[in-house]
Amino acid sequence: MMWSDPQLLPPDAPGYEAATGFCESQFIIEILAPFLQKTAGAAADWRCLSSAVALTGAALEKEFMMYSTGEYVSDGQQFSRDNVGGLVDDYQNNIKNFSIRKWDHILKLCGSVPQAGPVSAPSMSTSRRALYVTSSPARGEA
Repeated sequence: MMWSDPQLLPPDAPGYEAATGFCESQFIIEILAPFLQKTAGAAADWRCLSSAVALTGAALEKEFMMYSTGEYVSDGQQFSRDNVGGLVDDYQNNIKNFSIRKWDHILKLCGSVPQAGPVSAPSMSTSRRALYVTSSPARGEA
């Protein structure tokens, strides 16, 4: 559900190859593409995009698990921080390691134009006083 090229064999099976295309499956892209279209032109914030992918992954996993018997069986739980927060956090933990190249590929799959992520550094005027902080006094200084 999460990989564009999933691997269904166990790792010790003959012919096993690792899955590829994490967060590039049709399920992710079909949900993410409309989100990107509706938010086009908004200030670029990669944290929002990574959160959208993490929430999508958690929602898909929760939904797929309700079909694990072959028929839909509701787990009776709301999609809330208390119930799926751990799933979202696990996806975020992986997504935070995505490279710009990975994001560009996901955006292209969604039909969006890739753009460089914002640099999240404080302005020079707010951080000038902290340009150099020593860990201990220099020799000869006390």
